[in-house]
Amino acid sequence: MASAQVNYDLNLQSKLMMNRSNAQQFTADNPPLTTGSWATLGATPHAVSRSCTAYLKRNDTGYVYQFGGGTGAQYTNVARYNTRTSVWTNNVSTMPSGMSSASAITYGDSLIFVFGGEILAGLGKCMKWNVVTNTWTVMAPMNINPATDQLSVKYKDTLVFCIGGCDGAFSGNVFSDVRVYNMKRNTWSTSTQLPMVKAMMGGGVYGDTIIVGSGWTNGLLSTAVVHKGVITGGNPAAITWSTIADYPAGPVLRPASGTVIKGFAGGICITGGAVDGAALTSATYMWNFCTQTWQTLPNNSLARTNYKGCNADSSLWCPGGFTTAGVGQFDRITFTIIDGSCGLVGISVNENGVPSGYALAQNYPNPFNPTTTFTYGLPSTGLTKLVVTDVLGREVAVLVNEQKTAGIYTVNFDASRLSSGIYFYTLSSGSFKETKRMLLVK
Repeated sequence: MASAQVNYDLNLQSKLMMNRSNAQQFTADNPPLTTGSWATLGATPHAVSRSCTAYLKRNDTGYVYQFGGGTGAQYTNVARYNTRTSVWTNNVSTMPSGMSSASAITYGDSLIFVFGGEILAGLGKCMKWNVVTNTWTVMAPMNINPATDQLSVKYKDTLVFCIGGCDGAFSGNVFSDVRVYNMKRNTWSTSTQLPMVKAMMGGGVYGDTIIVGSGWTNGLLSTAVVHKGVITGGNPAAITWSTIADYPAGPVLRPASGTVIKGFAGGICITGGAVDGAALTSATYMWNFCTQTWQTLPNNSLARTNYKGCNADSSLWCPGGFTTAGVGQFDRITFTIIDGSCGLVGISVNENGVPSGYALAQNYPNPFNPTTTFTYGLPSTGLTKLVVTDVLGREVAVLVNEQKTAGIYTVNFDASRLSSGIYFYTLSSGSFKETKRMLLVK
């Protein structure tokens, strides 16, 4: 028995040391570092300035679509990139009206809406494209101050916020309106105006928070000011606006941007653009929702402006742009780590926050005394159980044991009554089951 006890104690000590080593990256002194890397992809045949783009996944294949921009017939052209075959196809469709500096938003797995218009002509359009039947439908136009060069973000699957914009290239008519379009009902409404007029900006939405970065104001001015808008109580008619730290690259116009998510953390990535409408930049930054700071990322592959990005989970895809003319450059930044684990708490979230698969994050902090937090994600509704066991497999706490809808959840755990040592926590939902270790040190 004595020998067995010694072996058990040595094994436990080894596990404690291993867990301390593994836990180092989760301590406040050693946070994980955000890591994003660029890949240069096959050049788009639609090599134009002021196009917009959307990412649509259908039948397990992702597609990047590029709409309009350029001049003449290019205004109505649509190109498509197959992410499985890495092949571009040009002229896959023709829009019923021209689009320049517009924005594109997906709806389900077969529809894309395009908002905007040609600069100085036919502004404020809304068109719907069915990619399966290749048919276009002209929808209700913007209900107030028709524009292009607005920031458009999707909220709760069916709503699109079309923020700001202008009625021409570097014109004095720049808007602060926040127009809300219901893709299911084909209706427009309004929300709380942006605190300043803005166009040509980057940004995105994560959960209930919108980030509107830098951009063009009016009177031949640009700005580095960044606004944060919190959709109050999930009510799209009410946004509480405030300012956050200025965009680090300065007053940048027409960058590519979008929401990126990795695990239980996310942010708004902005890349490229023209500083003060002049010097081109390839600088890339991300507003991290966990750290509430701008983080510096590697530069993109080509300093350029007048292009848009489209996001898919942990990647931002950026085709086209402008140097001294339209370019076909196409690159993508993909994140392997984003600092933090600030999952949205206890509620089902929109598609920007629901993970593509089941996930169980490392508890934080770890080691802990006496409280820690678990974060987990469910891609679908199901009976979910989260339990804590000791090193002998004995159940010491049942934290969750109920039906849960898809979303990201956090659970606090108080281990005041437990002794120091290694414990395990297990998440079970549907056919998914995963166990992780944690260390209680008193």
